[in-house]
Amino acid sequence: MDAPGPGNEAGADGGHDITNETPAFVWEYLYFPDPDLAQRRFEAMEKSRKALQEQLDRQAEVYTEKQKEIEEKKRQLKIQDWDNHLQGKGYRSKVKPGQPTDMENQQPKPKKKNVYRTSDYNPLMGSSSGTTFRPPRRGGAGGG
Repeated sequence: MDAPGPGNEAGADGGHDITNETPAFVWEYLYFPDPDLAQRRFEAMEKSRKALQEQLDRQAEVYTEKQKEIEEKKRQLKIQDWDNHLQGKGYRSKVKPGQPTDMENQQPKPKKKNVYRTSDYNPLMGSSSGTTFRPPRRGGAGGG
């Protein structure tokens, strides 16, 4: 039996899959026979990738700075809470920021209307709507 070679059933590439081993520049040459065009496109893609990476790096720096500020605020709050505890003021204030602390500033809540029926209502006695309570039929087992 002959070894695989050009023209045999193994294929012209020696039995290898060309897509797995072919470098990108060869594919660019196959699709863009003009090497200058391929080079310009390659450089444009590299420039675009670099710009996107720089933008991502800037966003990451801003995010990191914000996270550091948040952590510092939390740390300061814990220190303040501990100082309040040592002074006997308690760990944390129960009043949320933005709420008035004086009772005079708060308006009294309106009383709720009684949503329940009056005490003389009895559903077993019937009503003026024409419907009355009717007990279910008495019967044996419901099976067949």
